[in-house]
Amino acid sequence: SLVCMGNKVNSDLLKGLAIIAVVAIHSFSKTISSTPVNLFVDQLSRFAVPLFMALSGYGLTLSFSKNNNLIRFYVKRVWKILPWFLAASVLILIYKNYFERGTFDFFNYHTWTMIMRGGADYHLYFVPNILQLYLIFPLLFFLVKRFPKTALLLALLWQVYWYWRISTGTEVLGNHNQIWPDQMQYVALQTWILYFILGIYLAFKPMILASKYLLLIVIVGFVLTFANALILKSSGIDMLVATRFTRLPVILYATGIILLGLSLNSRFYILDSLGKYSFQIYLLHTIVLRILPSINPFILTPLVLLLTFALVKFILISINVFTRPFAIFLRRS
Repeated sequence: SLVCMGNKVNSDLLKGLAIIAVVAIHSFSKTISSTPVNLFVDQLSRFAVPLFMALSGYGLTLSFSKNNNLIRFYVKRVWKILPWFLAASVLILIYKNYFERGTFDFFNYHTWTMIMRGGADYHLYFVPNILQLYLIFPLLFFLVKRFPKTALLLALLWQVYWYWRISTGTEVLGNHNQIWPDQMQYVALQTWILYFILGIYLAFKPMILASKYLLLIVIVGFVLTFANALILKSSGIDMLVATRFTRLPVILYATGIILLGLSLNSRFYILDSLGKYSFQIYLLHTIVLRILPSINPFILTPLVLLLTFALVKFILISINVFTRPFAIFLRRS
């Protein structure tokens, strides 16, 4: 049985790196087949969602170790995530359906079931996934605390099997992301379970390997990830299939990034600021991507980050301005 160590990690910096990587993947998505450099950037960014998953497991463990009141735990998490998720989903659907297509049926049962499944846009699978992981977190917390190495090993073996099964079923000629599409893979809980459990484990046992070995794992993992994408591309495999998160080499690369990141405690103002609002930027950045014209992705990525950050700050300031009179009234009464 382990005791939570509470290692000091600047999670905002890591979230900042992860959100840059997410925006880069989406900004480069239309051009990854045009040059090896663009494919390189795409594959370099493939640690993004695994790192977010690990940071969620890590942060939840630290929080739950201090206060294990389940009702308070669930209410706090749902309140932190659901309003932003629902608001972003509705805004995205309004833009996609009304401004791009001219119609939008807001009061429709199928619309809301699609929203709750994360179907409003291609990146929103993350939220239903993380909510499911929150639901089973107390069980995972107990298992990792009681059987740490066994839980981690089983999660690794399962993830390797799951990714192998996906690869053998989808990496075939003629599959244009129609056989087991990437969105169906991403919405499955088992796709990310290793990273979430690894985050829980690292909250109990912060240091696994020395930094020099972790850096080696990252380098080897990335080389294999990039080489795998190049081989699949040269074999005529569809680019969405060739570059997705659910490939075996990505496990090594993403795990190395997670281990290295959670062993450091650095600070950088820009990354910290992006990380502080990374969830909101994650939800809203695809609206900005849709509005902006198709330009060089090396320019598009920072531009999307900057404009989405400004949009998030504007929304937060507006909420504060409109709710302040009510807060003052409640305090006085």
